Amino acid sequence: MICSMGCNRSYAHSARIRLPHFIKPYFHEENKKSRKAANKSVRQASEDVPNGAHYRNLYDSYKIDDFGLLTEKSVMAHCNFVDEKDGEIFVETGTAVAHCPISNAYFANGVIPIKRLKEQGVEIGLGTDISGGFSPSLWDNIKQAVMSSRMLEDGVDVTRTQDTRGVADSRISVIEAFSLATQGGGEALSLPIGVIEKGYACDLQVVDMNATGASLSGFGVFNEPADQLQKLLYLATPTNIKQVWVQGKLVHEKY
Repeated sequence: MICSMGCNRSYAHSARIRLPHFIKPYFHEENKKSRKAANKSVRQASEDVPNGAHYRNLYDSYKIDDFGLLTEKSVMAHCNFVDEKDGEIFVETGTAVAHCPISNAYFANGVIPIKRLKEQGVEIGLGTDISGGFSPSLWDNIKQAVMSSRMLEDGVDVTRTQDTRGVADSRISVIEAFSLATQGGGEALSLPIGVIEKGYACDLQVVDMNATGASLSGFGVFNEPADQLQKLLYLATPTNIKQVWVQGKLVHEKY
């Protein structure tokens, strides 16, 4: 079951709904010149900040919170440059985060510390940034979330010693990434979605692990449920997806 981060209109009268404010602290891609000019201005301004002051003080959760924009209806997109204090404010205000790992790999210039934020208690759902990158698929973003977290932990600059080039204890598992794409999306939007449970929307996919030409065999070795789920998440293709259900209605079926 893969649950979208999208907010469904049919829940507009639900007492549990969060109508989200999506806040993206950068300019839209269609105006690249303005974006580059703005980034240059921010970099220049950062050079004028007194020694010891942090870059994020130029545009951060403190200032957004001062404007009253951080509430239980707020969903912060990307958040690659947040620190522990930002996480604390998100928890205090009920603000959620939309993690878009493929988009971030192309445009963000950094990796969000997903594991640390989760340990702080921040609600996080997986998103696609409307295909900001090569794929609009949550399946692909699940895999990228894992890869990005491992790169954050291991570091990428081989000119530095191994103990100084990464951020320790940052990686997440593919099952944890799957949770962000399903249950995490529901928690971030305060919607009854993302879990197979009474009272929740029946949004799910039926996956055939023995589909012709796309078998996901465990080779008699990977037979535990966790192993099977990991194999499915890493290797399933559209060929394996036999049915798609949205709010209890069959909207796609492959024979």
